[in-house]
Order: sequence, then C-alpha cells, then structure tokens
Amino acid sequence: MFYQIEAERWDLYEKHKITVLRGLLSYLEPLGALDSRIRLNDIFLAAFDREFDSIKQGSIVELAIVECFRDYYRLESRSYGPKLVNYLIHAVNNSLTEGRTELAYSLYALIESQSELSKAFFGTVLKLGELSNLLFDPYIQNKLAETQGSKEVLNIVHSWVIAHPGLLQSASFKEIAVAGLTDKLRKEQRLLSSVHMTVDSIRKWARMPLPESGMTVADSELVELLTLSAKRLLLDELVLDKLTQDQVTTAVFLGESDAFAGLQLEGKQRSHAEMLRALYEWFVEREPTEDVFRLLSSEELARVQKLGVHGFSPVSK
Repeated sequence: MFYQIEAERWDLYEKHKITVLRGLLSYLEPLGALDSRIRLNDIFLAAFDREFDSIKQGSIVELAIVECFRDYYRLESRSYGPKLVNYLIHAVNNSLTEGRTELAYSLYALIESQSELSKAFFGTVLKLGELSNLLFDPYIQNKLAETQGSKEVLNIVHSWVIAHPGLLQSASFKEIAVAGLTDKLRKEQRLLSSVHMTVDSIRKWARMPLPESGMTVADSELVELLTLSAKRLLLDELVLDKLTQDQVTTAVFLGESDAFAGLQLEGKQRSHAEMLRALYEWFVEREPTEDVFRLLSSEELARVQKLGVHGFSPVSK
C-alpha cells in the first residue's frame, strides 16, 4: 500500500490514515532507518504536509493522527520540529475556535508528554503576541485550576518562569498566577499555615539571573504580587478563633517588622494584622511584656487575651 500511495493513490491513505502512519513509523523507528528507507520517510512527510494543508484551511485534527506526528518528532526534530510546532499551533487554535476545548486540552497533554517538544511549542507560542494570549492563557489557567493546592500552584508557576523567563514580563501570566494561587489558598483548611508556606517557598526561589530577561525570579514583580496577594487574602478571610497555637508560632514571617509591608491596611485587615503579630510575639518571645499589645484596641486586646489564654482551637489531626 505504501508505494501505491507514493504513486499518488492518496485515496488509500484517506481510508486508512492511522494504519498507514503507524505502519510507516514501524519501519522508520530503527536506528538509521530514516537514511536507509528514504522513500518511506518521504511518504510519511508527504502525509504530514497533506494534514498540515488541511488544518490550515480550518479543519479539526484527529488526536490519533497527531500522536503519530509527535512520535516521528522523536526520530527527527531538527528540520521537522519547527513544522510540527506550526502544525500544533494551528491544531490547538482551530480546536479552541470551534469550541472543542476538550480536544485542545488533549493536544496540550500530548505536547507536554515530550519535554523538548513542549519547550519548543510553548517557546514559540509565547512570542506570538495576541495569539499567545489565546493559546497559552486558557492552558495555564486550566493547569492551575486542576492542581491539588496552593503548593502545587507555586511549583507550576516557578517551573514555568524557569523554563520561559519571558513570562516574568507577561502581565496576563502574572494575573493568572495570582488568581490561581488565591483561589487555592481560599480553599485551604489552615490558611495561616498555607500563607506561611507560600511566603517561605517564594523566598527560596533561585536568585540566579535568568537568561533572556536579565532578572531573577526572587526579585521579580511576580514574586511581590504573589506574596502580597497571599497576605491580603489572609487578612481578609482569617477566622481568628480557628487558629491553633502551632499555626501562629510556626508562621515566622509574623515576627518581621515588615510582615505586611506593601499592603494598605484598613479596618479588618489592619485589625487582623495587629492581632496576629501580637499573638506571635506573645507566644514566641521568652519573656513577653505588655508591650506586645501596645497597638491593639481594647476590643482587640480582649480577643487576643481570650484566645491566648483559653481559646486556641484544638490541633487538627
């Protein structure tokens, strides 16, 4: 059948696409086969060109066909790689345009299954301006939404800016990262502990200058936005009466003079900040004095003293 297709019997290919492509791959996969089986290789590449022409006209891909083209990438990526990346960009774009989001996310997963292909694909997509927002933003939003918690969000954000430093300059990525983190923090059972983990994890991010950007992750605006959003959420949504003493004493950032620097504290936020710092100083200092309560109102003082003496929540198992 292969040589009939070579003789322009493309109707045979159209009827048996997967069989043809998989059959060709089986012959091309052995070491050196691309050079020794040139005719078969040319048939495969001609089939790829045919499929590429089709999606340029707006057609929707079959995932099984894309898997074949991905598998060929393992064999030859130098000249074929840029073509495959372009093909995948059209494939994802067509899927999203037609509302086929499930197929689009399956394509993203397929791309991610090969690290080099993933790096090449997203490295290209992130340079495409408005098309970048269309193709990348839904992908990273969905990826963060599917995480199991705030720690996983931070790990994903960090890995992406390490792999693609240009994201540190992307306003949309920063907005998506902050939204993804706050969404997961809001669902954490131990909010103070999770915010402490966030602050501590971000501080550990490498300070080594990144290629291309000349920036460091730790000193970027992204880090500041993530840190401030986590602290702001803490002060907005903290339920003081549900704290345990362990949560307070292990949140070491509370002991820093600039613990909430950068936030415009008013009302409930200011009150929660002062009470948290007072509780922390009270239980961490070896010989605390009444001075730890100096910034509290009489109502805040009563709440803190009641909580500190009688009211800490039992440690959750």
